Amino acid sequence: MELLSEDPYMVVFHDVIYQSEIEHLSRISEPLLRRAGVVNDDELDDVLLKFRTANGAFLFMDEGSTKDAQLVGRIFQRMKDMSDLQIKDDAFEYLKYDFGGHYVLHEDYFNYTDEEYADDRFATFIIYLNDVTRGGATVFPHVEIAVHPERGKVIHWYNMNPNSLDYEVRSYHGACPVLIGQKI
Repeated sequence: MELLSEDPYMVVFHDVIYQSEIEHLSRISEPLLRRAGVVNDDELDDVLLKFRTANGAFLFMDEGSTKDAQLVGRIFQRMKDMSDLQIKDDAFEYLKYDFGGHYVLHEDYFNYTDEEYADDRFATFIIYLNDVTRGGATVFPHVEIAVHPERGKVIHWYNMNPNSLDYEVRSYHGACPVLIGQKI
């Protein structure tokens, strides 16, 4: 584990996923890829906007073949083991950024005010599935951190302060444009 920042807490893990798992994820995700959306804070609906230029597919623990669901489950278990968090979600998003693909600066928390949406995104994990020749870094301007994509690397941070449950505004981040190659 590599500690990027104590406050706010940000860490990187290396060699978290096997090449065979990356190939399996790609095989089941590629046919499902669609233009990735973002969450609209006003309507809480996925919308397609210029803020994010990537293709994505959601993978679930309880869908697809047993082998596919088991793979997703194993990956979730690794995230739990690395963080000691009780991860409630049963899906993750496979994203593919081609040349120029990016995601503007944003927060991953929703900042809900309605109790119906009390389960906010407490933490984020990004698993990089390939090396990127140039570009594609995940940047956190408030803490001056940039993480460059490398196959098998995972970056993890809190979107909410673990002690106060206040939103962690320093988790504001974005994905720089891919200049050569792809980012998965």
